Amino acid sequence: MTTVLGEIISLVLRVISIVTGIQSIVNAIQGNTLQAAQETTPFLIQDDVHNTEQTVDDLTWGNAALKTLMDTNQAAVLAAIAAIPPPITPPAFPTTFPPGWGAGTASSVWGSQLGVGMLPASQYLLWTAWNARFRSEIEEPIFSPQVDYPWVLLGDYTVDGQQDPATGTTVTLDFSTILASDATCADWLFRVYPSTPWTTFTNGILGVADPGANTFFWGVWLPQDKWVELKDALGLGPTVPLDPPVWPGLAGVVLGTSLPLSDGLVIPGPLDGVLVTITAVAYPVSFYPFGTLKSYVHAGGLVFIDDNGQGEAAQSIGLETNVICPKVMKSADHAILRLTTGVVGTIQPWALA
Repeated sequence: MTTVLGEIISLVLRVISIVTGIQSIVNAIQGNTLQAAQETTPFLIQDDVHNTEQTVDDLTWGNAALKTLMDTNQAAVLAAIAAIPPPITPPAFPTTFPPGWGAGTASSVWGSQLGVGMLPASQYLLWTAWNARFRSEIEEPIFSPQVDYPWVLLGDYTVDGQQDPATGTTVTLDFSTILASDATCADWLFRVYPSTPWTTFTNGILGVADPGANTFFWGVWLPQDKWVELKDALGLGPTVPLDPPVWPGLAGVVLGTSLPLSDGLVIPGPLDGVLVTITAVAYPVSFYPFGTLKSYVHAGGLVFIDDNGQGEAAQSIGLETNVICPKVMKSADHAILRLTTGVVGTIQPWALA
């Protein structure tokens, strides 16, 4: 009996404990719901509202100020539009040509002072069309359909009353006669066509005068860049390298005399590059291995000098066998070597063949 009673009492105590726990949770929840909302940062909402109000009411950038500025700009734009003069209606062309079209002067036929003297109206109209199509700048090339490239028409197209150019003035040019030694187009033309009465223009272009009573010339439009391209297309190669030299292969260079490496050594030129061979270094010069090839750290450097005494940026010497070319020069006048103590080897200049 005592045992049963004890179990009942124990069960009652467990129920009371559970009820007490539930009541504690309810009380906590109730306390949270009764607590007033609070800002995590004091006065944040108040400050934001105040700042917004100041921005809206600002005398320069506020809503009212911006509205006033927009109204002012709109009025200025509308006034500018209203000030645009009405379009000018050009006079209607007559349905038939005016009297005297064939013989009358341009000024009398067209009823305006055109500044062309006694030029007939028909001729003036033709020259106006000519100028509009071919532009009015002396020595400006016109690739005429009347002749083959590289012949072009040069001249002052604004001169009144001059004769039309004659296409029979040009000579047939034979590109197969160009030699690798012809450094410029003029070299080729003077050599192959010596009897042609060439005129040299300020831009270096050669031409022949048109036989008519006019200012026209027929020019050979092969400026230096086009001349180099033409020679390259013919397999003759550029007359002057357009880029700094690169190693073209052993068959494409002429090797100079090898010199022993030494600090301050001047390698005479002209030269397009050097070959460096390092045979020994003094300890403790370190190196990076590239397979079996070593690249020594801080072994030395080389500066290429141009024919005006300026040097380009120095290049490092490190590999046991190293080819070095100028980076910004077509060819160097000479080079100067800087060397760390204890580095032994040779340097050999080379030039393009």
